[in-house]
Amino acid sequence: MDNAEARGLLATVGAHAEGNIVRIPPGIIEQALATTPPSFKVWGRDQEQCMTVALDHINFGPGLTNTDFVDPTTGARRRTRRGDPATTARVCDATNWLVCSSGSCGVWKSTPTRSCLT
Repeated sequence: MDNAEARGLLATVGAHAEGNIVRIPPGIIEQALATTPPSFKVWGRDQEQCMTVALDHINFGPGLTNTDFVDPTTGARRRTRRGDPATTARVCDATNWLVCSSGSCGVWKSTPTRSCLT
């Protein structure tokens, strides 16, 4: 693990760090899983849209970390290159159905989002 702060945080809860190697005892993982909420919400930039992340919800995202990219102007599939994530974000912003442009989430604007506020 290259991040010194992360190694320090894990060490404070009982993990064993030697250099960049961190050994996490099973009890730490089991406690983390036991205290993880069954769902949580990811909020949009406008604070009106949100997405529920849970085992019983399906969310869609454009996959910014994919190795291949479908160029939105040509429709051609090619290897991803610099600038493609920015293009993907612009395409997502231009749609009326995709709210989140990260590689892991998205939500249909037609989905009732006001229920996220309750």
